[in-house]
Amino acid sequence: MEIRRSGLIGHPLGHSISPDIHNYLGRRLGVEVDYTLMDTSKEDLESSILGLAENGICGVNVTVPYKTDVIKNLNDINDAVSAIGACNTIVTKDGRLTGYNTDCLGLSRALKDHGITLKDKRVAILGDGGASKAVRYVCNSEGAAKILQFNRTVRQDNILPLEDAPGYAAGEQFDVVIQSTSVGMHPDCSACVIDDMAFYENVRTGYDIIYNPLETEFMKRIKGCGGTAHNGLRMLLYQGVEAFKLFHGVADIAHDIEMDCFLNMLISMNRALVLCGMMGCGKSTIGRRLCDDSGYIFIDTDEMIESDTGMSINDIFAKMGEEAFRRMESDTLIKLNKMLDNDPSHKYVISLGGGMCTKNNIPLIRSLGVTAYLRQNAQTLAARLKNDTKRPLLKNDDTLKTITDLLNKRESLYMEASDEIVDY
Repeated sequence: MEIRRSGLIGHPLGHSISPDIHNYLGRRLGVEVDYTLMDTSKEDLESSILGLAENGICGVNVTVPYKTDVIKNLNDINDAVSAIGACNTIVTKDGRLTGYNTDCLGLSRALKDHGITLKDKRVAILGDGGASKAVRYVCNSEGAAKILQFNRTVRQDNILPLEDAPGYAAGEQFDVVIQSTSVGMHPDCSACVIDDMAFYENVRTGYDIIYNPLETEFMKRIKGCGGTAHNGLRMLLYQGVEAFKLFHGVADIAHDIEMDCFLNMLISMNRALVLCGMMGCGKSTIGRRLCDDSGYIFIDTDEMIESDTGMSINDIFAKMGEEAFRRMESDTLIKLNKMLDNDPSHKYVISLGGGMCTKNNIPLIRSLGVTAYLRQNAQTLAARLKNDTKRPLLKNDDTLKTITDLLNKRESLYMEASDEIVDY
């Protein structure tokens, strides 16, 4: 099979999870992908771009500080690049270089995932770098009623001084604020683009294009003032998905593969991925799938308890009661934390039992690694579990009612325990 070479051009690159996106998608879709980091100096940028096809590279992503600089070396650009003035994806074909902007597609899809609409909304953009151009394009394309953009350095008439942002927010709340700078990115996690807490009191929803850390100081301040906030990891996922399709001529990628890729991104950033959610949501199936050919170690806490006790979950409930089983779950979490502390060389995917997310257990769960709640509706869960005889909590004739009642009781705990919510 032909090896299709691609990569990421920027400087300095440091650590990036873009290779995790492209190489994972290649494995799942049967494309032999070799996606690498191409740290490129400004002096070498032009020759590197012009030499892509000659060097057998089918495409590259472009990151800071070159998203504008590369445009002059391209044969063609799409409408988004023309409108935005920034290119983050270059495809080579028949010796020609074509530029695309998948950042705007990535942001649009991410906002939709999070239930954030821009139409008729009052929006603020923080920052004036290359990423902000894609953000402004999306805001205009999706019909924002008012767009105000703030930056420390005012270089254009439509940019306002950053220190004026709290005053504008006090005058009329911002429905959505999109943070497009690198302020607050790892390792400078305590930094925040605006220090004045009065600003955050007048923000309903925040979106930070930063994804490391998963919860930035910007996000914490918005949540602390009663708003909702999201990180940029899904934007990174979806811009990568769109670039992958362009590089390799893939028409479409199934939703479950995209979500598996998203979870794989989370694993790459942490020592363990913890999957929580209701029985029947797919924790064990998805967890095992993520570990196939990856070198990750899969652990199912129910199976761990059965192995430790020599009893099935049904027998534990029948002979010892649910309360004893819940104590075993807590003990298992303590054991897992010690196991991971003593084994820093491996990455783990851990599937939790459906009732494991309790107030007392949540600190133990969060200390394991990053946690994802695999959300699923009661009707789908009931259909999957209709003929299940191995679950002690389903020993009745009304599976849907039992599932609905349990979900109503547990969902807030799943969300409290989780860093990300994933809908399959």
